[in-house]
Amino acid sequence: MKQLFTTLVLLCFSLPSWADADLDPSFRLHTWGPEVDLAWHPIALIPHTQTTFFLGGEALYKPWNYFHDPISGNALTAAKLVDASVKELSGSWFLGMAQGLVGQQAASGPDRRAWDSPDLVEVYGNYRGSVLRTLSSGSNLANSSQPDKDGYVQTLFMGGLDLNLLTKADNHNLKSGFLLEGAAETAPVGLQSVNVDFNRVTALWTGFLPVFDADPESRLNTFSVLFGANLVWDHLWGSTIPAQARQLIGGRSWDGPLGYVEGLGGVVRGIETGRFDGTDKVVGNLDLRFNLPGLDFPDFVRSLSPFDLQGSMIPGVLLFYDYGAWSGLSGILPGSVTTAGVGVFLTIGPYGSLALYNEYWLTGGSPYEAQNFLWTASLGMQF
Repeated sequence: MKQLFTTLVLLCFSLPSWADADLDPSFRLHTWGPEVDLAWHPIALIPHTQTTFFLGGEALYKPWNYFHDPISGNALTAAKLVDASVKELSGSWFLGMAQGLVGQQAASGPDRRAWDSPDLVEVYGNYRGSVLRTLSSGSNLANSSQPDKDGYVQTLFMGGLDLNLLTKADNHNLKSGFLLEGAAETAPVGLQSVNVDFNRVTALWTGFLPVFDADPESRLNTFSVLFGANLVWDHLWGSTIPAQARQLIGGRSWDGPLGYVEGLGGVVRGIETGRFDGTDKVVGNLDLRFNLPGLDFPDFVRSLSPFDLQGSMIPGVLLFYDYGAWSGLSGILPGSVTTAGVGVFLTIGPYGSLALYNEYWLTGGSPYEAQNFLWTASLGMQF
């Protein structure tokens, strides 16, 4: 695992020297580890579309929570976070292919922003392998009969179809349009190192609408406003579902084929990671993002960067409202939760964002351990 982590870190510094017309490397930094992917476009199987072959890998240190009774397996209505806490080390890799079925129009309209994807409709398929190793766990998981409580080697196959009308974020951190994805994945029994299996289907819609731009012609953002919405439905089934798989949401568009997008406890901001991990989940996120004056990268940052930095840094403030609903959760009837709050963020060119949220739990329950000030730090925006 240490060797995989070291290799990924070294690769991220050499990525710019690899890029050419057919080879497209990328680097993604998750909250607790790096991911390096390589996309290859040697041919176009369908005219005016893109054919892409992928490979990638990541290494993560991942904390999560298991809010279930160790004996009955029922979800807990009262718990201590120390009993639910799990620390895990994971390494994942994937191979895949994506094929455009319908290409985008030549231009994205009067605003001339580039399309997020060259393909309007794209189908994809991936193989993903993972090594999950539990470093420590509280009494909930440690004393349970979950066959994956100490970790396991996972083999998973996923595929899906995207309708993508999103534009790329411009220099003012604005984008428009929507993306619709339908995805399915399976981790078949017999291909896992312990006696677990699961299947999942996911539907996701994400849309953005620029509301205001004080000076569209300015190179650096002056002041702009972006509205965003995100809707997800996720259904999971299997004879023995791994503990962590219950908490996740599938699909590719949210965080890539190696991403670990948390379920209700996580994507509903202010809910403890791992809460409300039913087999059926519905999530809704609304953001109103206020982009403040942009800043060029300081000279000392440019001198330290291994590649030529693009774009600018844009700080901002956002207001959010999140909704989550679940069913298929042993010991708890179907229900829903809502939260709202305010956040601050810093978008760093096209490379990602840092965000800090202050959350308020509105309906559907309360924190296990009440705090005067609920906050969450995030590497990347919520969607």
